[in-house]
Amino acid sequence: MGETPSGQIYKKEVDGVIVFTISGYFEESLSRKLLKMVHETLAEKKVKIIFDVSQCSVITSFGVSIILESGERIVEDFQGTLVICQPSDLAFRAFTMAGVFHEAAVASSITEAISLCKS
Repeated sequence: MGETPSGQIYKKEVDGVIVFTISGYFEESLSRKLLKMVHETLAEKKVKIIFDVSQCSVITSFGVSIILESGERIVEDFQGTLVICQPSDLAFRAFTMAGVFHEAAVASSITEAISLCKS
């Protein structure tokens, strides 16, 4: 688990897929914790990853850039899969403008996200 005063990241494995649930204010320090956790996960050869952002109150531009960087690493460097789960309308627009969805799929539920990772 990663935690800052403003937010938290929980990591769990569901059916061979790693789910990072990000809650609260996703800013620079929490973003850096996510990037570290992603690198550790990839080092374990686990490359099917979900970012559940449904509980994020705010995702800063730094957070968007870390999600983009993580996607590039997961997909391009490790030939893995990244799914962004339940982004708010504002987060969806920011991810789209930043190019996150060139690397990641989007899902409206954890069940759908797991299915996308396994297909």
